Amino acid sequence: MYWHDVRASTWQGTAFGVVRAVNTWAHHKQSVKGAPRAGRNQEGAISGRFDKLDASVVSTLEKVLAS
Repeated sequence: MYWHDVRASTWQGTAFGVVRAVNTWAHHKQSVKGAPRAGRNQEGAISGRFDKLDASVVSTLEKVLAS
C-alpha cells in the first residue's frame, strides 16, 4: 500500500505515508471475521482502536528513526 495504493502512496518517503499505509490497510484490507467491514470500522473509530494503532505506528517510527 505504501508504494502502490493511491490512498497511501501520495505520501511516499514520509513518516505520514507509513502511518497512512498501515491505517488504510486496517480499514480496507485487514481480515474481518464476525462483522461486516463497515461495522468493524465504526467500532474501531468509536472505541479508539484506530487511534491506538496510529499512535503505535508513530511510536515505532520514532524508535526506528532514532536508532
